Amino acid sequence: MDQSRAFKKELIEFKQRYEFEAPFNWSDEVDDNEIARAYAKIDELAQKLHDFGENGEKLNDREELFNLQKTMFNEIEQCEKRLLTLKEIWDFSSYVQLNFDNWKEIPWKKIVFDDLILECSGIETYLKKHDLKYKEYKVFTNTQLKVKTMSKTLELMGELQSDDMQKRHWEELSNETMHDIKPEDPNFKFNDLYKLNLIKYTEKVQDIVEIAKNQTKIKKNLDKIKKQWDEKSFDWKELPDKETYSLEKTEDVIDLVDQDLGNLLNMLGQKKYIAYFEDLANTLTSDLRTINTLTIEFDKLQKNWNKLEPIFTQSADVKQNLAETSRKFDDMNAGFKALISEMRD
Repeated sequence: MDQSRAFKKELIEFKQRYEFEAPFNWSDEVDDNEIARAYAKIDELAQKLHDFGENGEKLNDREELFNLQKTMFNEIEQCEKRLLTLKEIWDFSSYVQLNFDNWKEIPWKKIVFDDLILECSGIETYLKKHDLKYKEYKVFTNTQLKVKTMSKTLELMGELQSDDMQKRHWEELSNETMHDIKPEDPNFKFNDLYKLNLIKYTEKVQDIVEIAKNQTKIKKNLDKIKKQWDEKSFDWKELPDKETYSLEKTEDVIDLVDQDLGNLLNMLGQKKYIAYFEDLANTLTSDLRTINTLTIEFDKLQKNWNKLEPIFTQSADVKQNLAETSRKFDDMNAGFKALISEMRD
């Protein structure tokens, strides 16, 4: 039947055009406009296949009416299956695009990266499951790439959301990316950071976050040492019969100074992290060394005084036979007691 042969030829030609027109391999970037064009083309092709199907059925009915051999139009079914696959791919691609677009509008301080990372991981699992079925289509592999990029970006952004990140660290990242990054701005959103293509700066981001974390530890330790010595009080034991006081537990003070000096020297050795706090660390180190020296010297002075004081204040023979020396000791003794009074104040 001439009509059937002509229709078959038209159908074969359509199938050949279909492979080029269908949006299996469109674009290097899947975006909203691309998705809209893809669905429009899918609808257009679906309508054409529907029309072909109706016309094919009519021709088969005529062939049956005239007892002619039925012409098989397998191309229609083949194209319909391919179109179904095509729609599945674009359905998932549009789902991914919609999700990512929604994420981009989330205010920075309200982002829960653990949730987004978990959701992105689920998407990656789906893509891996269908890799063999769809990998020949560019729109699918582009979606895979987009999800992979998002996954890596989420990890980096999640690290940047750390409380360890201070203004100076954001300024360093701003200088590196040559974009003004202001996470403290209430209008700062997910997309403000995402659009910077952070993967390009992966090593720098990780380095900044590492520095921020270690500087937080250093600041905490420096504050602890400073607070400890700001609040530190020495133990004084009253000596009523001598009308003065004795400095007690000097060994404990020296041990504590040695411990804190060791910690400070360790921190000062971490050149990559200490720079911002180096002045404070050096000041504390200098102060503690002074405390250490003074405590040791005063302890020696106090021990000597403990030996000499009974000799010059309780022995009448010494006062009589070493009168000049005794008067000198009395002057020094008064000065020593005044020093202790001043130290206690």
